[in-house]
Amino acid sequence: METRPEIQIKLSDFDKSLRLLSTLFLVILFCLASFVYLKSPDIIPSHFNVSGKPDDFSDKSMIFILPFIGLIRPLS
Repeated sequence: METRPEIQIKLSDFDKSLRLLSTLFLVILFCLASFVYLKSPDIIPSHFNVSGKPDDFSDKSMIFILPFIGLIRPLS
């Protein structure tokens, strides 16, 4: 089996600042979701029809879906 060399890419200062900024935004997203979670009723609308009326409802814990989706790329 052939082994390939592992390349280490050196990050520039701009890359490091972008990584820090994206991490900060992700933390803010989790804080905002937590704040909304605490203020929301137990059942919230999760889907709206064309006229803007809710046609599906979910538990308020669904608020955390977007922040967890945001974690997918930074961890890979």
